[in-house]
Amino acid sequence: MFYAFYAPAKASSLENKKVVAEHWSGELELRGLDSKSYKVVDYVNNKDYGTVHGPDARLRAEFTGSLLLQVTPQ
Repeated sequence: MFYAFYAPAKASSLENKKVVAEHWSGELELRGLDSKSYKVVDYVNNKDYGTVHGPDARLRAEFTGSLLLQVTPQ
């Protein structure tokens, strides 16, 4: 299963319409999982987030811009 999370973005100024990625920190809910353990990896940055247990899997994370996760059964 793959998940994508995005931090809110804001324009740095109205003149140049440049978009700046915001930093986000908090708890994420990984929906759609069965009642078993899953390994969670940020596959872009190769960061291991450990394991979660479905179906009510939650994960504390911190990122800027986006976070792309791959969740595989253990």
